[in-house]
Amino acid sequence: MSTTLTSATSRPRRSRFGDLSVRTRIIVALGVLVLVLVGTIAVALQGLRSTLADTAMVADVGNTALRLNAQIDHGAQEAWRLTYQYDLVEGSARDAVVAQMEATDADLAADIAAYDEMLGTMTEPNWETFKSAWADWVAYRDSTLMPAVEDKAVTSEIQSQNDALIAAHVAALSSAGDAASAYAGSISDEAAAHAEQTVLTMVLLGIAGLVVALVVALVVANGIRRSADQVRRSLVALAEGDLTVRADVDSRDEIGQMAVALATAQANLRGIVGAVAGTAQAVAGAADRLSYAGAQFSASSEETAAQSGVVAAAAEQVSQ
Repeated sequence: MSTTLTSATSRPRRSRFGDLSVRTRIIVALGVLVLVLVGTIAVALQGLRSTLADTAMVADVGNTALRLNAQIDHGAQEAWRLTYQYDLVEGSARDAVVAQMEATDADLAADIAAYDEMLGTMTEPNWETFKSAWADWVAYRDSTLMPAVEDKAVTSEIQSQNDALIAAHVAALSSAGDAASAYAGSISDEAAAHAEQTVLTMVLLGIAGLVVALVVALVVANGIRRSADQVRRSLVALAEGDLTVRADVDSRDEIGQMAVALATAQANLRGIVGAVAGTAQAVAGAADRLSYAGAQFSASSEETAAQSGVVAAAAEQVSQ
């Protein structure tokens, strides 16, 4: 006798996480952990790239600003020196000095353009002041100072005005250099703050991800444990002779399939036990009837023997 059973929850239902195989659920739990690690590493790498970019920008701005500032300061001093040298030489030597002035002016113009390119769209007031003061000195040099030197007519007023214009653009250039350093410092501070924020974000994401991974792992572990405990309870009862305790597992994984097979085995065993019990009862009834028939046969034999004895006695009397 055989009985076909289905799961305790054989009614149609939606597929869910618990219906996946045990291996698949374990792999999913591990996959969540891997995703957490990959996400954390990705955030760390992105933050590292951003920090490296900020650091490179700080280094570039700082180095470029300092280099150009030094070159411009050196070129300005060279331009002043050439005005004094022009006063000391004569003839063709002055032509050479004029050529050096033109070359120095061209170099300074290139350095100023490079500084403007470095600043981009940013406007730095001290730098704008320097450019204006430098243009004023060059114009004063060409229109007033050099003709006076040519005529040997440099007065104290001309020299004082020249010194004042030089002092103005020197001060402005120095302030522009300080501003560039301060700007680089602000970028450095922003990079440090961004790095700290990246570390905080990475820690928070790591904690959140680990919590999610732990929850998934606990769900998987508890589901497997509950199903296995139901099957264990049913098997223990079966070992003790109780065929009525079923494994109440509603998943369709390996353990759920084991529970269905166990329920089928229990039903089959109940059928076999019932059939054996029925056969035993039939045999017991037949044995009772056979015993009754034997008792009747024994009584009849005793009565026949008694009657035979009477007949024998009577025959003996007749023969005498």
